[in-house]
Amino acid sequence: MRARYRPRPKVGQEIPVSVLGVERRDMTMWIALEPLHAEGFPHCIRNILARAGPLPGRHRALATLAAFLGQAGWKEEAARMLWKDAASRSEVSDKIFDSWYRKLHCPKCDTIRKKSKGYPNLGLEGLGYCDPDERCKESSSPVESAAGEALGSSRVVKTSRLARIFDWDSGKEGYVELTEEDAAELQSLMESRGKGSVVLTGFRDGARTRPKFILKGEPCPRRKVLSELF
Repeated sequence: MRARYRPRPKVGQEIPVSVLGVERRDMTMWIALEPLHAEGFPHCIRNILARAGPLPGRHRALATLAAFLGQAGWKEEAARMLWKDAASRSEVSDKIFDSWYRKLHCPKCDTIRKKSKGYPNLGLEGLGYCDPDERCKESSSPVESAAGEALGSSRVVKTSRLARIFDWDSGKEGYVELTEEDAAELQSLMESRGKGSVVLTGFRDGARTRPKFILKGEPCPRRKVLSELF
């Protein structure tokens, strides 16, 4: 998908849109074929394991560790056991492990070296975990540093749907990321909309605001030529 515009409506905001199509997106992740030895873990990961405690940034650190172990080829039971030791000292919930292990990529070194206002941004600058050596300077991520010449494979770890839309307020084409359930709901809405129009709005899902397509009774906006939009 080439369009980069990604509307993020607030709760209650309604953006009239046309749905141009729904595409599948597979998120792939490199995972080592055999578990990488702990002795070869980069300093940042070893520091998290050694210094974990109820300290500022503990959720970011434990998320980084869970993501790293997933890509380092550790099986879930062994990875959870190692992670749990650090998590129990940090008073961090298992939800962090479940959310990051083989579901999200381990952050790049550039991200780890940045400051963060808090989880889920995984910048660890100022927390004392990043202590790069020569090997780190030649790598772009903790996984690359630990892997060396180890064999691995790219696996599909998440499949989502991207709804291509035209935003009638801004005159821009963009996309909205959907879950499989969201995509099925949108398909049903499109099949039953009749002469109604589709709007994109936001709704609260826990601590997050997520996009949602709803049907309005008014007819769809009249298609305009480019000269009318700009």
